[in-house]
Amino acid sequence: MPRGQTPVGTGSSPSGDDVSLPKLQRQPASERRLAASQASHESWAQTADRSARTAPARAALEAKFLEQAHGDPVRAEHLRKAYFARLTLLSIQARRKSRELREAADKADAELATFGEAPRTADAELVHLRGGELT
Repeated sequence: MPRGQTPVGTGSSPSGDDVSLPKLQRQPASERRLAASQASHESWAQTADRSARTAPARAALEAKFLEQAHGDPVRAEHLRKAYFARLTLLSIQARRKSRELREAADKADAELATFGEAPRTADAELVHLRGGELT
């Protein structure tokens, strides 16, 4: 980092003045995601014609495939199908990995139980995170 510059998020400027980050950036990532999700749901609740709202994005995606196919609509259709097949494959792989991790965690919990350790459940994790009380 060049001399005299302060890393982003440190709370002070090169002159030493206290510079606060915007409120949103000070929030934990989980709270920012929740706020964004809430805003998204509110936005979609106010949308009368969902199809019209998403039409530009759909048209842009189709145009992208047509451009990649050098104007050939048949090739563009195959590119579109390949794209969505790739998304399907990635989804299947992610679900399998998630299932395997869950199974490994369950196996570890069972092993801990043989030693008299209580397995960590989602509820137990919430109790731990909330300082000992489950709400």
